Amino acid sequence: MKTTVKFFVILFALVMQVSNVRADEPTPVVVQGTRTVPTTSGNVGPRRGRAQVVTLDMDIMLDLENRCLNFYDTEGRTITYYIYDEDDFEVASGTISFATVEEATVSLSGLADGIYTLSIECDGTTYEGEFGIE
Repeated sequence: MKTTVKFFVILFALVMQVSNVRADEPTPVVVQGTRTVPTTSGNVGPRRGRAQVVTLDMDIMLDLENRCLNFYDTEGRTITYYIYDEDDFEVASGTISFATVEEATVSLSGLADGIYTLSIECDGTTYEGEFGIE
């Protein structure tokens, strides 16, 4: 019986270590936007179609250990980003050009713990996503 208890105590300790390590890894931030596509239905002139939910095809990783957002893009685009706090106040903004680089980092060191909204303007579409700092 003591062997079984020891086994479960050791197993529990190992599981806690693994979950602790996993919490420190960067996590992806998913940003989505809506886009309407003009359609024609036999009427004169185009009309708006249904809004499509689109996801920005750029990798954005939240690194809590270093308190930063890492942006990765290989298509050479230029984006404008805005970060809003829980009260919808803009706390950070900037423009990133991926024409000469494929990776950019935005520091979050001045931000308090909480939930933030990331808004990105890229190629005429605005994308939004949320991330949390703890």
